[in-house]
Amino acid sequence: MLKEEDPLIELIREWIMAPIDESAGLQLSTLEVFTLVEDMINEHVKIPHGSRLKKYIPKVKRMFMPLNLMDAVHAESSDMVTVIVELLKKGKVVSLVTAAGYPGEPQRYEARLRGVMGGECNYLHVTSRDADTGAVSLRVVDPVEWKDGRGQRWDQAEVDQLLDQAQV
Repeated sequence: MLKEEDPLIELIREWIMAPIDESAGLQLSTLEVFTLVEDMINEHVKIPHGSRLKKYIPKVKRMFMPLNLMDAVHAESSDMVTVIVELLKKGKVVSLVTAAGYPGEPQRYEARLRGVMGGECNYLHVTSRDADTGAVSLRVVDPVEWKDGRGQRWDQAEVDQLLDQAQV
């Protein structure tokens, strides 16, 4: 496990991806996993030393507040969550990278992670296979393909004037 990995997140990921009891054919849905984890965390708040969470993650520290994980799932859920979960169920590796900040430099993502799609609100990279060599790398997606045009309508002189006024 990398130092950046979180044992609780790993537990959730494993439960979503694999049956808990393969011989019985038991498989928890994603929401059932989140409900179970929420219950285990809230139990751990009350009884830290004998909790189920402590049995699954022996190095888990004391938690002082219950976690309303299901409320968060419903409040923060987006269409991408469903896509990501479906990819995980198919055995695909999904990497979420935040605050990397490499606009126009997909090779820097590749140096950190292999087989990744990455970007932020102002740029996007996608995995691309070279037809001749078969090598997979990231390529910059032309903003025209995925941006809706907001921000491009602004005259640069007006933007500069607004920023100058904001600094006064």
